[in-house]
Amino acid sequence: MRVYKIILIFILAFILLVMSVGAIGIYSASNHNSDTKFMLLFAGIGIFVGLLAMWYHIVSFRYYRPSKRAVKAKKIPLILWIGAIASGVCYAFFGILSAFGNIAAISTRGMRAADLPIFIALAVIVLYGIFSIIETSILSKRIKKQKEECNAQNEIDEIGSSLQ
Repeated sequence: MRVYKIILIFILAFILLVMSVGAIGIYSASNHNSDTKFMLLFAGIGIFVGLLAMWYHIVSFRYYRPSKRAVKAKKIPLILWIGAIASGVCYAFFGILSAFGNIAAISTRGMRAADLPIFIALAVIVLYGIFSIIETSILSKRIKKQKEECNAQNEIDEIGSSLQ
């Protein structure tokens, strides 16, 4: 699972970089109409929840260390959980919506050589969103299990110390 989390972190860093560069490009090359403002708002939200998700992935990485299994770890702040889930939903939605937009554009103008890399990038974004939500769910279950193991270990220690 550690490798899975590292892959998610690298993909998220790439997505954040691309969204930041794209937002800057849209802002500098546009006439600031309502469509542009909507795209910039969506990109800003995507970057914000992406940064929260990045922070979540870094903070939650300690739960995958095998040596810390029985030790009670710090809680992950709720805002990071929300950011991680919102990031997954936002990027999956963005990828699907963009794919439909590209399909509509291809249906009117025909397929170009540049369309394939775009679809591959959108597929990666959608898969990141889905796998990020799955990882958040898996980690939530893992934390519950670790808490149960920690509580059981503490009860055993208390019983052992009370018998002495």
